[in-house]
Amino acid sequence: MHQSRDHRKLPAERARLAMVGLAPANAMLDAPPLGLSTDAATVWLRIAPALICKRLIQPADAWWFQRFCTAYAIWLRATHNAVSGKFDTERRLYTDVALEFGPLIDEFLEDIDFHSPAEFESFLSSLIQ
Repeated sequence: MHQSRDHRKLPAERARLAMVGLAPANAMLDAPPLGLSTDAATVWLRIAPALICKRLIQPADAWWFQRFCTAYAIWLRATHNAVSGKFDTERRLYTDVALEFGPLIDEFLEDIDFHSPAEFESFLSSLIQ
């Protein structure tokens, strides 16, 4: 179950959540928290610097960002394998996963003012070049 998109817009609530231990122990955003999957940690390291630089996330967002990185890593793998899977059943399974995670990814991106994964990836690419 995910939180409403308004959860990031309430600074007092973010601070309270960090204080009650819901945020990762290391609430800093410069390194992925322990326990993230390898794929999610890779996503974290790839996108955190861009979002921090543009002030789209801050330490109080660590719990939200951890969930986003996990969901985004799953969605990226699923969308890739939905096309490149070796068997029809494998492609269908990954297509179902990608479709299930798509609305969640859209909501997470909307929280930081992006309208689609393509717009988000374009933003990331523009900062790398």
